[in-house]
Amino acid sequence: MKRKLAFIAAAALLITAGCGKINDPAAETEENTTVTEAETTTAEETSETAVETTAEPTAAAPETTSEAPAENKAAAGINVLSELRTGMTEDEVFSIIGENYDYKSDVRYNSMEYDYSFASDEVFGTGLSGYMFAEFDIESKQLICCGYHIGAVGNVDESEHPYGEDKLAEGYAKVIEKLTADYGDGQRPIEYSGEGIKDEISWSDGSDQLWAIYGTDLWGKESGVNEMIVSRSIER
Repeated sequence: MKRKLAFIAAAALLITAGCGKINDPAAETEENTTVTEAETTTAEETSETAVETTAEPTAAAPETTSEAPAENKAAAGINVLSELRTGMTEDEVFSIIGENYDYKSDVRYNSMEYDYSFASDEVFGTGLSGYMFAEFDIESKQLICCGYHIGAVGNVDESEHPYGEDKLAEGYAKVIEKLTADYGDGQRPIEYSGEGIKDEISWSDGSDQLWAIYGTDLWGKESGVNEMIVSRSIER
């Protein structure tokens, strides 16, 4: 469950205008004020022709948009720990979380992971960015792990981690409060399962293992991976 994350950008607009010319009315002669019927008719016909030409339909421009992709709202609000169970098929899982994932990768253990990014976590109320993930065995197409990387921006293959230890510790307290309310007191290991972990707790709900950690420079010195990981998985 050791993963990493990414970025975005925008554009601008320009408007221009022009002006006209006015003649001196004192320079007008009587001849200029006398208009024959033929001249009037010709002027009207010319005006109508000009109107018709101007009204000529033009080809519609292709629709374009400069908007950035919308945030995946489902990822921020769906609690996959309670909604999903390992052994579910891809069809069963996607019927709950949708197929509008932001990224997919064949990450490890002959598995395929789908990532759903969010700007503000709503499941645990931390307000931090991150991504939800669902990981399937490639051969059986069954769910083997799902959960969240909170405090990350990007995906499993490329990510940034903008939060410091204080922010993560504050968010982790909210995560543990909810998990304890849902699953009871968890178990802390005698030794943490990886480098850089500040705290680690696991639970069992009778079928799957639930796991929560947070840390800075996870999995290696000066890795820059500062995040929380919360997951439901098969026993490995």
